[in-house]
Amino acid sequence: MVVSAYRACRMLTPYATAKAAVEGLARAWADELGADPELDFMNGTTCNAVSVGFTDTDGTRYIPPQVRDPIQEFVFKMQSLGPRLASAEDIADAVGFLCGNDSRWITGQTIGLNGGFYKAH
Repeated sequence: MVVSAYRACRMLTPYATAKAAVEGLARAWADELGADPELDFMNGTTCNAVSVGFTDTDGTRYIPPQVRDPIQEFVFKMQSLGPRLASAEDIADAVGFLCGNDSRWITGQTIGLNGGFYKAH
């Protein structure tokens, strides 16, 4: 959940640091690989990241309810698109778009897949 890269979360310093690094890596690779004339075979390569919010997965379902439920309630209050978690299909559709030709002019970006969670802060 790259939300941790934007919002302070106690006891999650290493996690938040790693998530913020993903964004920097996407920007650096977009610059390095996109139009380097020395790397002719890489010309036009795009690199982006997805910033995934709280998602319904086996891992999140495994979180004990006394921990998961308050987080989920908070996420639902902050989202614009209604009280549900993202699905794996929601994430896969966006990633599929970024891998396709329709996104050829998008590079160095972090796409928020969070139901509008970021707009709230």
